[in-house]
Amino acid sequence: MDESSTNRSLVEQHRRIWDVAGSRAHTSPITLDAVRDDWQALRRQMHTPKSLPDRPAFAGRSSRNRSRTRGVMVATAVVLVLAGGWLAAHFLQDRSEAFVEMREVATRPGQRARVPLGDGTFVRLNVASKIRFPDAFTNGKREVYLEGEAFFEVTEDSARPFVVHASDAVVQVLGTAFNVRAYEGEEKVDVLVSRGKVALQSLESTDAEGVVLTAEQLGRLVGRRADRLESKADVHRHLAWMEGRLVFDDTRLGDVAAELERWYTVDVRIQDAMISDWRLTASFRNESIDEILSVIAASAGVQYTRDRETVIFSNRSIGMPSSAPDDEQ
Repeated sequence: MDESSTNRSLVEQHRRIWDVAGSRAHTSPITLDAVRDDWQALRRQMHTPKSLPDRPAFAGRSSRNRSRTRGVMVATAVVLVLAGGWLAAHFLQDRSEAFVEMREVATRPGQRARVPLGDGTFVRLNVASKIRFPDAFTNGKREVYLEGEAFFEVTEDSARPFVVHASDAVVQVLGTAFNVRAYEGEEKVDVLVSRGKVALQSLESTDAEGVVLTAEQLGRLVGRRADRLESKADVHRHLAWMEGRLVFDDTRLGDVAAELERWYTVDVRIQDAMISDWRLTASFRNESIDEILSVIAASAGVQYTRDRETVIFSNRSIGMPSSAPDDEQ
């Protein structure tokens, strides 16, 4: 219901039908067992003679009218039974996950977490990331929802494929270790396989638009198209965040700014659009934000100012003495 107004409207329609039917209110999430219990109770009531109208209620009507009235009642009962069966199948089976209690673990900027799942799978959650998953995997599914970046060590279970939903991407595996990066605003989803094999595709794409990735392969989804970027990716570099290392490899200054905001409690702005595409290669571990900003300024040939939690990068040539070299690094 929280995900869309369409879902919310659908649930409210079913709830109104449920209430009009006179069913008892549920104080706990609806389960198939509870529905079966209600259905059995309804069947018992339908087969109880006293549930039928007394004959005096039809006094003054001809036998033909009574027959027609009872026919309408039977037809109505059949319609209600069929409608109820359809609603139960459509609402409870197709949307049973809506009633599964979900857990959510989120990390703040600069914070990482290790999250165990109910099937033995472990998730390493990177900074400023969020994962949602059920308390228990049911209906032969193991599905989780990721915002940000995480490394998965999936317990193998051939009967229940493990599926990660990240932005518009769907990553499906049986048992493997892989990294998914899907931060809001990046407009891409990167998947790196450490071991095993995964399938990467868009939620809206066909199989032809997906890609299968094996160990040391890096794939990327943009729009509906998934491609293999590297066949021999540097796994250690891509997973450096798990060791607390912040690594930039020919990275745009605009992307560096976004990453600094995730690792540190700062608001990073780039004053001059022309320097957003300037590139940086550097590696950091346990340095303070001021130390990192100084290295970035020297390496990328920019200057910065910091006022509490606000950092502003600007072109070094602006406001600098004319004798200052343009390419110190």
